[in-house]
Amino acid sequence: EHKRLRIKILAVFIFLLSIALCLILFVKGGSGRFTQVNIFNNFETNFFLLQELQEDVWGQSPKYLSRLVHNKITNNFLVFVDNYLDYFSGDFLFVKGGLPIWYNVPRMGLLYIIELPFLLFGLYWLIKSNSKLHKVPIIWLLVAPIVPAITMDDIPNINRAIAMVPALETVVAIGFVSLVNVFNKRRILFVGICAALFLGNIVYFGNQYFVNAKVHKPWYRNNGFSEMMNVVNDNYDKYDVIAISKFQGGIYPLVLFYSKYNPGTYQKEGSPKNSDYKGFGKFVFYPQDCPSENRNKEFPVLKSTLYVDKGDCPWSKILEDTKVNYIYREDGTKAFRIVYDKSL
Repeated sequence: EHKRLRIKILAVFIFLLSIALCLILFVKGGSGRFTQVNIFNNFETNFFLLQELQEDVWGQSPKYLSRLVHNKITNNFLVFVDNYLDYFSGDFLFVKGGLPIWYNVPRMGLLYIIELPFLLFGLYWLIKSNSKLHKVPIIWLLVAPIVPAITMDDIPNINRAIAMVPALETVVAIGFVSLVNVFNKRRILFVGICAALFLGNIVYFGNQYFVNAKVHKPWYRNNGFSEMMNVVNDNYDKYDVIAISKFQGGIYPLVLFYSKYNPGTYQKEGSPKNSDYKGFGKFVFYPQDCPSENRNKEFPVLKSTLYVDKGDCPWSKILEDTKVNYIYREDGTKAFRIVYDKSL
């Protein structure tokens, strides 16, 4: 019976893996994201190797020795190991969390800190057990970070670590139940203490998530973006061009969402995204923090333009006698500067 179950599980795993590989290899664009973030094509990874080879030259290392210890295989392997171990660090699991930073909750990791002793005891119990079935969570936990570890974009990555969570919580649950059995005669007291500690950790997380996270480094969370787009939408018909700074990165999905831009129109335009000095509709995206500083320079035919600058752009004389509006974040800092330019 157990043998049949293992065969069924293996068959399902192979089937799902085959579908995933087909989507990646044969569907157009399936491998696009992997090509962007894998360690093998990454500039930083290759720079490590070039730097080490250059240092060998300066240090007068024999050429054969330099190539033996500093090559693509050893370099990529060490980067992989470094990334892999990051997913098991105490900071990532319990204290600081991971990246991207806009998903990060201040002083919170992937797990509650109260879960640490249960995780350790659960691992001990599973390793000690003679049952092969009990090794599944450990194998799962060891395999889950392999794919995330071959990427170089935001390490350790919260999104890519999601496959670790079920295995981690399974081990925590096993550790908790095992400890309850250890405290057999005082299990009610033990469970009561644990419940109080868990409740305290939940309250702490709630405060960090609903209170602190809103104002903790809010510039990473597009704070103030919806308010800025409300102003843009109110003035959209009044201007020929909406010039928006890309200081926050790839913001075009937010612009599409908040402007309620017609998807059909966007696709007919070729899904242009936000390449420098290009855009869709009246929106034009600028790599500069302060596109209003380039007034009278962008277009051969003068057009009325509404500028959206970074909030802390310095004041300049060209803004005199021009209406300027600021959008503020919840912590009081300036998120955006809107320049109403009709002088063109």
